[in-house]
Amino acid sequence: MTLEMFAKKNQLRFTKDAYGDPVIEGRIGESNISEYSATEFSVAFVTEGKKPPRTGLFNTFKAACLDAGMILRQLGDAEGIFTFDPENDAQAKVAIRGIRAKAKRQISPELAAAGAARLVAARNSRFLAQNPQQEALV
Repeated sequence: MTLEMFAKKNQLRFTKDAYGDPVIEGRIGESNISEYSATEFSVAFVTEGKKPPRTGLFNTFKAACLDAGMILRQLGDAEGIFTFDPENDAQAKVAIRGIRAKAKRQISPELAAAGAARLVAARNSRFLAQNPQQEALV
């Protein structure tokens, strides 16, 4: 499974980092999920350097990762890297929730249609304001 397929399966936002590598970003500092090998992904829990470390949050995350059977690869005071099997739903769930991965927005067909109708109405009002002699485009 590729990282892009993993992101689609779990409805997560798939981006590229500063080096052009594919990642799934988290909301905690510089945390992310990336490919570690052909069969494993890594989840990096990294807090921002300018803010105080979130040691308690990391310790909770570390315990959940180890309970799920993830492999600890690097360990710091308040940050670390774990590898996991993307096919294992329990490990994937811990990784996604642990870094608070960004979800991809899902829009319903009704909201899409309503947005399209608002766009048409806004274009018509702008067109009529510029050309009062013309009829509205429908």
